[in-house]
Amino acid sequence: MTDRLDEEIARVTTELNKLRQQKMQELMREMWQLDGGADTDSPVRHTHRRFTDAEAADLLTKAVEEAGADGISALKAAEKTSISYPRVRPLMPKLFKKTGSGRGTLYVLKPKRKS
Repeated sequence: MTDRLDEEIARVTTELNKLRQQKMQELMREMWQLDGGADTDSPVRHTHRRFTDAEAADLLTKAVEEAGADGISALKAAEKTSISYPRVRPLMPKLFKKTGSGRGTLYVLKPKRKS
């Protein structure tokens, strides 16, 4: 009786593991499709989209505007816009007013000049 019960538990456990693996593959495929990937059974690869200077400036400006007067760090702006940090870091001081230094550096919109 115990042997049959052990065999049944082993069979059910194996079947459960197979089902979990299938579910994970389905979820990964769905995530890939939501990220703009093709419908393939190939493993998921994450690639960074290339942004023109104008696109990057627009996205970063929106992120800084949303942060408001508190400002936003280059790292947070990169995460929010999906632009790579090495690309964002040199653009931020060119486009925005810098406050603080080191890890406390935040960027806010430059004040508008009065004509």
